[in-house]
This record gives sequence, C-alpha cells and structure tokens, in this order.
Amino acid sequence: MPDTANVAKIKQRYHDEKIIFAIGRLVSYKGFMYLVESAKYLDDDCVILISGKGYEEGRLESILNQYNLHDKVKLLGYLSEQEKYDYLEACDIFCLPSITKAEAFGVVIIEAMPFSKPITCMIQE
Repeated sequence: MPDTANVAKIKQRYHDEKIIFAIGRLVSYKGFMYLVESAKYLDDDCVILISGKGYEEGRLESILNQYNLHDKVKLLGYLSEQEKYDYLEACDIFCLPSITKAEAFGVVIIEAMPFSKPITCMIQE
C-alpha cells in the first residue's frame, strides 16, 4: 500500500511534472536506452524516472550526458517494495520499454495495474 505522505513528497520533488515511471534490470534487451533517448522529444513538464540496477547503467549515464538530459531523466537505482509502490502511485504513466517479444509482458505490468495508470510498451521486434 502506498504511503500517502511519501507520494506527496515524490510529486513535490518533481515539481508536479508529469511522471513517466519504469522499473527493471538495466540490461540491453529491456530497452531503457530508447526510453532515455526519447526524453529529447518530451515537453519540459515531463520527467522520466527509472528504477533499477544493471550493467547498462553506465551506458544510460552516457546518453544522459551526450544529450544533456539530466533534468528530464532520473536514474533512481534500486527501490524497496514500499518505495516502488509509492512511485507507482505518484506516476502519471507507467512504461515498459523492452525491445524483444520475450519481454512483451513483464511482471512489472501486473505490479502497475492496481494503480490504474496508463501503461505504455515500446516493443520493437
């Protein structure tokens, strides 16, 4: 169950911007590099928050630096279950950026569904 006070803090931290939230291991087939690059096309009132750890973290940081996207994308690292619920409650859109059919229906979609948020998937195969 989300912590209402923490949800309010999250929304305040991001200045009531539209929050696009994604969760997963930071590995190439999860497609986070495409989600990060897509931030170039977002309005300034949007922010992408990514929870997870993995070997692609350095690559994502490079993309953030290359396109100067640190204001539009935040890598949150590992979140506890409680923190994950709080971010799911605070977000406006949940995104599954996976790029293979094998990842077309991640468990994180099921985790996001009870929060009644729009869910978008970026399958490319």
